[in-house]
Amino acid sequence: MLLRTAGTFSQVHDGAAKCVRGDDFTLNLTMHHNVIWDCGEPLSDGQGQSFGVVLKGDYNRFYANTVLKSKQADVLADTAKDTKLGCPDCLPQQNRHTQWANSVAHEWSTKGGPSIEKAAFAFWGGMHTGPVRTSLFEDWGGWDFRPAANSSLIGRGVPFLTAEGDAGEAPDIGAYQRNESGAAYWRPGCTFVPECEVESEVDPRG
Repeated sequence: MLLRTAGTFSQVHDGAAKCVRGDDFTLNLTMHHNVIWDCGEPLSDGQGQSFGVVLKGDYNRFYANTVLKSKQADVLADTAKDTKLGCPDCLPQQNRHTQWANSVAHEWSTKGGPSIEKAAFAFWGGMHTGPVRTSLFEDWGGWDFRPAANSSLIGRGVPFLTAEGDAGEAPDIGAYQRNESGAAYWRPGCTFVPECEVESEVDPRG
């Protein structure tokens, strides 16, 4: 269970079973500007599950994330009824009020509940749900996760009120913008003091 928690501006990779998990009755979890990949080593957590992100509960926000190359689904968005924690009627459909925007993931799972198309989330827009290839990105192997110059992710996002303000009329989809104007390329864990900023032409690995 997570309550009013944020996971932002991070890179998570080579994790065992599940890289990121908002477990039963997670509420108001915000995830944005994360790159998550190569999750599920070993393949199983003992229950046959290996995912990049598991998001349960409700009233969560998931936007501007990139999740790829998990052993199973990249994102498990649980939409089934949650009867745990002694409250059988508290969550008749998980993530019913969750907002999803401007994120890219190759494969999704809803774990027995309504499908992504039928879940009727509070907001669903600008989502690239596959197929996703690393060629959509500038240099995946070199950890440059900006959309490539000809990527279908560019300008395909939707206006969305983010924690940083309005996402703009047509943002790029995923954790990084193309940054044709030379805007700063964020580093994971950086607090955005001037010495953290990296111009887009500089190797993002530092």
